[in-house]
Amino acid sequence: SYKVLYRPRIYAQGPLEVFPTTTIPSGWSQKSGLLGEVLPGQSSLADGSAWEFGENDNVFDSHAKLSLVPNVHHWLISPTVAIANNNILNFDIALTVYSYHGPYDLFAVLVQDVDSGQWSLLRQWNNQGPSYVLQDISQTGENVSVDLSAYAGKNVRIAFYGERSDDFPWNVQIHIDNV
Repeated sequence: SYKVLYRPRIYAQGPLEVFPTTTIPSGWSQKSGLLGEVLPGQSSLADGSAWEFGENDNVFDSHAKLSLVPNVHHWLISPTVAIANNNILNFDIALTVYSYHGPYDLFAVLVQDVDSGQWSLLRQWNNQGPSYVLQDISQTGENVSVDLSAYAGKNVRIAFYGERSDDFPWNVQIHIDNV
């Protein structure tokens, strides 16, 4: 006879944030600045306040939401996190469309090496495809995983960024949760 032993699943780190309230979580910040200027280091971020928090739109329970309305370029930035070997960034995302969304809308996830201050793009969705097409994000929500192994041993901040670079009056909303 023999005995089967099961190895318990070990989580390196639980969710960083589940956005449980109607206010920005402690340690998180909101900023404003164009992605195309911040990535090459040509511009720094200013204070911003476009992200909303709470239960709304019947998408997720309490979560963070950004409305992509004309001339939006806003960031939601996590507190500093130490990245271990084989860490993966997981989060839930949904896209709700209240009127047509345009070809210049985009949503991006970035990482900042705290020591260097440099931001790097982890993933970008836009409507100019062919991969990670913004309008293909589910309205009911989907889970996204992004490998962070390149940042093992570093202290980083994660940013969620939304941009509408035109002035057309359509409204698209990005929802994130369970980061």
